[in-house]
Amino acid sequence: MQVAIGLVGWMKQHGVDETISALGGDSTAMNTGRKGGTITLVENLLGRKLTWLICSLQTGELPLRHLIQQLDGPTSSDRTFSGPLGKCLNGVTQLPVAEFEPVTVGEQLIDLGPEVFQDLTDDQRYAYDMAKAIREGEVPRDLANKKIGAINHSRWLTTASSFMRLYVSRHGFKGRIKKRLNPIVGFMIGVYIPCWFRNKVHWV
Repeated sequence: MQVAIGLVGWMKQHGVDETISALGGDSTAMNTGRKGGTITLVENLLGRKLTWLICSLQTGELPLRHLIQQLDGPTSSDRTFSGPLGKCLNGVTQLPVAEFEPVTVGEQLIDLGPEVFQDLTDDQRYAYDMAKAIREGEVPRDLANKKIGAINHSRWLTTASSFMRLYVSRHGFKGRIKKRLNPIVGFMIGVYIPCWFRNKVHWV
């Protein structure tokens, strides 16, 4: 509530409380909660509705997070998972690449073009290249040897990259655990990664 009061006070101080029409932020409950979220509280204080500008990249992370937690287990800290698949992620680049089934479900990756690709961070390039490699069924040697950014539950793109790297590795998982990895990576290849880069190009 104090954040909302402070925002409205700032608006009044700068004379924009009567004209402001939109308020943005990430998709955390603190911002978007139906009753106690900051944007809702600001609307109540102003006495009118605003347009909500919520980060589409963060919103897209929610289904991925819930799928991983449902199939492999919840997070155990801000950097670790409790499930058998998640526990392997921090050391996944040490595993050798093995033969794997290509994943071709869902939407194709958007063509980024050279200028857009050069503007990506190393983590973003890795995710794009690995998703493309899994679709094509072959991981180039230089990609297999690349490091991945540290696991952090505020950076789900690196988590997705680590799961994809696990999928193409000689990980030793069999039976039910291996079967849980397939739909997680299938969702990443068919939904999460294509949507992430489409949003990156067109909306962010």
